[in-house]
Amino acid sequence: MVSARLLLVVVGSPSRAALYVLGGPAYVGYADQTLNPGGAGHFDVVGMTADTLGAVIGIGARFKVTNTKLAVRADLEDYRYGARFSGQVYSASWSSSRVQNDLVFSLGLSLLPGSASAR
Repeated sequence: MVSARLLLVVVGSPSRAALYVLGGPAYVGYADQTLNPGGAGHFDVVGMTADTLGAVIGIGARFKVTNTKLAVRADLEDYRYGARFSGQVYSASWSSSRVQNDLVFSLGLSLLPGSASAR
C-alpha cells in the first residue's frame, strides 16, 4: 500500500499534543493472495488480487516527547479499494469484485523540525 495523505490538526497545539484527521489517494497492489483451508465441503482454493487506486481516510494523534525533537505518533487508517476474489469448489469456479477495507494501525516516532528548545 502506498498513499499520499493530507493531515489536518483538529484538536491541540501542533507543537505539543495533537489530534488530526487524514485522507488522500492510495495505491494498493496484492499479487494473488491464496488461501487453501481444505476439508470436506469447503473451498479448495480462494484467491484475492488487487492492483488499483483507492482512498485512505483516518485519524491520528501525536504527543511530543519533552525536551527532544521526537514525538510518539499513532494512526488508524482505512484503505478502501476494489478487489477481485476467485475460488474453486471441487470443479466449479467462481469470481467476484467488491470494495475491500483494510484497517491499519501504526505506532511510531516522528522527528519534528526545528530546535528542541523552541518546541
